[in-house]
Amino acid sequence: MGDLLTGLEQAAVFPAPAQDDATSIGLGWFAIRIQGELVYFHGGDVDGFTSLIALFPESDGLFIALSNQEGQRTPLDNMMEVFAIQEF
Repeated sequence: MGDLLTGLEQAAVFPAPAQDDATSIGLGWFAIRIQGELVYFHGGDVDGFTSLIALFPESDGLFIALSNQEGQRTPLDNMMEVFAIQEF
Protein backbone atom coordinates (compact mmCIF):
# COMPACT_ATOMS: atom_id res chain seq x y z
CA MET A 1 0.00 0.00 0.00
CA GLY A 2 2.74 2.42 0.93
CA ASP A 3 4.35 2.44 -2.52
CA LEU A 4 1.22 3.55 -4.34
CA LEU A 5 -0.03 6.32 -2.07
CA THR A 6 1.54 9.25 -0.27
CA GLY A 7 1.19 9.39 3.52
CA LEU A 8 -1.62 11.93 3.21
CA GLU A 9 -3.46 9.78 0.67
CA GLN A 10 -3.05 6.69 2.86
CA ALA A 11 -4.54 8.55 5.83
CA ALA A 12 -7.59 9.53 3.77
CA VAL A 13 -8.19 6.12 2.19
CA PHE A 14 -7.22 3.89 5.12
CA PRO A 15 -8.36 5.52 8.37
CA ALA A 16 -6.89 4.84 11.77
CA PRO A 17 -9.17 2.51 13.74
CA ALA A 18 -11.21 4.09 16.51
CA GLN A 19 -9.84 3.72 20.03
CA ASP A 20 -12.94 1.92 21.27
CA ASP A 21 -12.75 -0.89 18.65
CA ALA A 22 -15.54 0.73 16.66
CA THR A 23 -15.31 0.84 12.89
CA SER A 24 -13.71 3.91 11.29
CA ILE A 25 -14.57 4.99 7.75
CA GLY A 26 -12.13 6.15 5.06
CA LEU A 27 -12.62 6.66 1.32
CA GLY A 28 -14.36 3.35 0.64
CA TRP A 29 -12.42 1.38 3.25
CA PHE A 30 -13.37 0.70 6.85
CA ALA A 31 -10.87 0.10 9.67
CA ILE A 32 -11.26 -1.95 12.82
CA ARG A 33 -9.10 -3.95 15.20
CA ILE A 34 -10.10 -7.56 15.77
CA GLN A 35 -8.36 -8.83 18.90
CA GLY A 36 -5.58 -6.32 18.31
CA GLU A 37 -5.15 -7.08 14.59
CA LEU A 38 -5.63 -4.07 12.29
CA VAL A 39 -8.10 -4.80 9.49
CA TYR A 40 -9.11 -2.63 6.52
CA PHE A 41 -12.19 -3.97 4.75
CA HIS A 42 -14.85 -3.23 2.16
CA GLY A 43 -17.83 -5.22 1.02
CA GLY A 44 -21.09 -4.94 -0.80
CA ASP A 45 -24.19 -6.49 -2.32
CA VAL A 46 -25.42 -6.25 -5.89
CA ASP A 47 -28.04 -8.17 -7.86
CA GLY A 48 -27.65 -11.58 -6.22
CA PHE A 49 -24.02 -11.33 -5.12
CA THR A 50 -22.18 -10.39 -1.91
CA SER A 51 -18.47 -9.66 -1.58
CA LEU A 52 -15.96 -8.78 1.10
CA ILE A 53 -12.26 -7.99 0.93
CA ALA A 54 -10.11 -7.47 4.03
CA LEU A 55 -6.49 -6.34 4.24
CA PHE A 56 -4.35 -7.18 7.28
CA PRO A 57 -1.45 -4.73 6.80
CA GLU A 58 0.47 -5.61 9.96
CA SER A 59 0.61 -9.29 8.98
CA ASP A 60 0.60 -8.97 5.18
CA GLY A 61 -2.67 -10.91 5.07
CA LEU A 62 -5.53 -10.77 2.61
CA PHE A 63 -9.04 -12.21 2.92
CA ILE A 64 -11.50 -12.31 0.03
CA ALA A 65 -14.98 -13.82 0.29
CA LEU A 66 -17.52 -14.01 -2.51
CA SER A 67 -21.09 -15.29 -2.44
CA ASN A 68 -23.57 -15.82 -5.24
CA GLN A 69 -26.36 -14.85 -2.87
CA GLU A 70 -27.38 -11.31 -2.03
CA GLY A 71 -27.57 -10.22 1.61
CA GLN A 72 -24.78 -12.43 2.97
CA ARG A 73 -22.67 -9.73 4.66
CA THR A 74 -23.19 -11.08 8.17
CA PRO A 75 -21.82 -14.56 7.34
CA LEU A 76 -18.92 -13.01 5.40
CA ASP A 77 -18.17 -10.60 8.26
CA ASN A 78 -18.19 -13.56 10.66
CA MET A 79 -15.78 -15.46 8.40
CA MET A 80 -13.46 -12.42 8.32
CA GLU A 81 -13.50 -12.26 12.12
CA VAL A 82 -12.74 -15.98 12.49
CA PHE A 83 -9.93 -15.63 9.94
CA ALA A 84 -8.43 -12.70 11.89
CA ILE A 85 -8.59 -14.58 15.18
CA GLN A 86 -7.41 -17.97 13.91
CA GLU A 87 -4.68 -16.85 11.50
CA PHE A 88 -3.08 -13.91 13.30
